[in-house]
Amino acid sequence: MHHFLITRFNVRQPFMARLGAANHYQDKEWLEKRVDLFQRYCWPSVRRQKCGNFIWLVFFDSSTPGWLRRKVEEWSVLPQFNAVFVDGFDDEVVDRSIKEHSQGKHDRVITSRLDSDDMIGSSFIRTVQSVALKAGDGFVDLRGGFQYQDGAVYRISLPYNPFISWISPPSDIRSVISFRHNNAPAHGSVIEIDNGRHWIQVLHAGNLANELFDSADRHPAILSPDAGLTLRCILTDRGVKGVLADAGFAVRWVITRVWGRMGRYAQSVCKSIGA
Repeated sequence: MHHFLITRFNVRQPFMARLGAANHYQDKEWLEKRVDLFQRYCWPSVRRQKCGNFIWLVFFDSSTPGWLRRKVEEWSVLPQFNAVFVDGFDDEVVDRSIKEHSQGKHDRVITSRLDSDDMIGSSFIRTVQSVALKAGDGFVDLRGGFQYQDGAVYRISLPYNPFISWISPPSDIRSVISFRHNNAPAHGSVIEIDNGRHWIQVLHAGNLANELFDSADRHPAILSPDAGLTLRCILTDRGVKGVLADAGFAVRWVITRVWGRMGRYAQSVCKSIGA
């Protein structure tokens, strides 16, 4: 079994033009904000995976400037991280990259989606793989997660969400990017996992398509927007000292102090996403 985590960073795509963001991949201000989100939320959550048996393909436009390429080199200290520079982005680009990074023979290939401004729980990869071992071809839909906005945490169960995974045979490799995640049942069987909390969707001013769902249930734990959720929930299972030891990326984060009953609520968030 081969498992690929697929992330788009600053690639050219037709739908960006429809959303009025056709040239964002070149805009320095947009890129700087994207870098901040990636370093604050996404990269640390992947780094803290309890299962390291996967390859993370992160796609960048070929015109990516030198200052960002130097950042990419820093992120490459993570063994699973593989930067892929492309001229445009589509299904064929992803499928070709998967084949290029596949080594040896595998009975099946798993691909999982992760947006560059979101987070996955520390057991996300392990959970997807454990489900895939018992499944045939099709989707693995980890429905339980959180939305995070302005320091507030919201519990949510979201079918066919942006964190969905796809299992395919090596003879017919197609990535999860080939499908619209919200239309998954039209393309294959779906294994629905309703227990647990496996991901956090970060809502911010730069979101083009995401919004806080009406069904989201506000969790009592309130964390600082500067600290994010990476500190206690996603980034580490070693406590505050472990976070501070992750110099280079963690030094920018502010530790949120939560007292009494609020502290217990914060711990419950961490446990529910497997951190």
